[in-house]
Amino acid sequence: MSVKPTIRFSSSTKTARRIRKSLCRDLKPIRKERHHLVNTYFDSPHHILYKAGFILRLTETKDKRILTLKVPEILAASTQGHTQLSIPVKEGEPKLDLFRGSAFKPVIKRWRRGLKLQAYFEVHCEREVIELKSATSRIEFTFDEGYVEASSRPKKKREAMCEMRMKLIKGDPLALQDLALKLSEKYELQREHLTKADRGFQLTRPANRKGPVTSSGVELDKALTVGEAFSHIVHESLDHLYKNEKPTLKSHPKGVHQTRVAIRRLRAALRAFKDCLPYDKRKAFNGEFRWFQQRFGPARDWHVFVSETLPQIKEQNGGEPVYATLRKLAVKERRIATKETVRLIQTKRYARLLLEFEKWITALERAKTGYLKQPIAPFAYSVLHRAQQELLVETRSLTRITSEQLHEIRKRGKKLRYAAEFFSEIWSEDASDLLNELKAFQDYLGQANDAKTAVQILAALDPASVKSEDLSFIRTWADDRMQECARGAQPIWRHLHRTQPFSF
Repeated sequence: MSVKPTIRFSSSTKTARRIRKSLCRDLKPIRKERHHLVNTYFDSPHHILYKAGFILRLTETKDKRILTLKVPEILAASTQGHTQLSIPVKEGEPKLDLFRGSAFKPVIKRWRRGLKLQAYFEVHCEREVIELKSATSRIEFTFDEGYVEASSRPKKKREAMCEMRMKLIKGDPLALQDLALKLSEKYELQREHLTKADRGFQLTRPANRKGPVTSSGVELDKALTVGEAFSHIVHESLDHLYKNEKPTLKSHPKGVHQTRVAIRRLRAALRAFKDCLPYDKRKAFNGEFRWFQQRFGPARDWHVFVSETLPQIKEQNGGEPVYATLRKLAVKERRIATKETVRLIQTKRYARLLLEFEKWITALERAKTGYLKQPIAPFAYSVLHRAQQELLVETRSLTRITSEQLHEIRKRGKKLRYAAEFFSEIWSEDASDLLNELKAFQDYLGQANDAKTAVQILAALDPASVKSEDLSFIRTWADDRMQECARGAQPIWRHLHRTQPFSF
């Protein structure tokens, strides 16, 4: 089966029923089906298939048994455009050998022998499928309500689920995204990025739970157009954002940080490609992403203060009493700020932003007009050259400028670093040295900013909660720390002024 555009949501049972009634009333149902499904998921004792991105599932209904093998998207191109293959089976345990004559033969060849399979969990659900016609498009809605049950010993684990999947069968992908937007505005829906397989394997074995992840990066080729390069960068950044949503919702500090990094990368992409993007839309999306990034900031600031700044203060002469006084307060503030971040991610405003942004990207990919059709190499050089010139406008030593000016250099340095990461495969065969240099430069300036932020977040609290002598101690420490970081970054700053690395 070829890949079709799909959007998935989770919701309450009540909301799912309201949506079903509304869809059947407002749109024309072409097909309606109801099934009771039992899906059993198989893997090796060490979860070799799941870790490699493969899923083996046996679906049992009243009158048939279907075995399905899903392969990672990265391998889809080598299997004739398929991401999964389903075959009917009779009684007996599933075997990978059953797919020997399929397009997946080269992919599973190494596992056909000696891979012992066993059942790990089941998904029991009542499924209702409704295919609807909307203008010139056909959209299939699948409502699954039930539970995931892991065969763990000594006691089985169970997790309830209620999901809605929208899949475009025929027509315009924008129609699918429009309908998803309307539904998310009207009902309490949460985008769902975990599959049932993810849920089951995480329930079976806690080690399978996906924690915060860093960006995997993007590799561009000189043969790409500007539009294709922009699409690659944006989709990788969105994937980075979605992978960190669950850890963030569970209040994981690194999840919050990586969510902010992903948003920052999206804004960096909008900035790098600003010459070829519609001005109004680009500015509007950049403004909304900035709004969320700023409001996610306090959670990150308090986490850095608790985990990095306070331990450094403790090591200073006379710092232990300050550490003891402030740690409990800081942990409380971090908890409050993190709860606010979780609340914002669950808002309709956040859901609408991402759905609108995805829709806009789809429209741009279809248009491919103007600059978007130009070759990427000359465009990338102009972006990198401009970012470098903006960074190096300041010529003074870092130790001779104010903290505000140092912060401005840090922000401009981020622009250059992200642009250099986006286009590294284009401007240099081995860009690692300069990228490491830019990273080290940003680390120094980031630590200086953390010291300055420590003073700011404490000064913003109720004066009765922070002793004046403690705040004075931290101000003195922060001033010394900023100077220390500026001295550390100075050799890199001089080297950046002497080199011209961006050429093709």
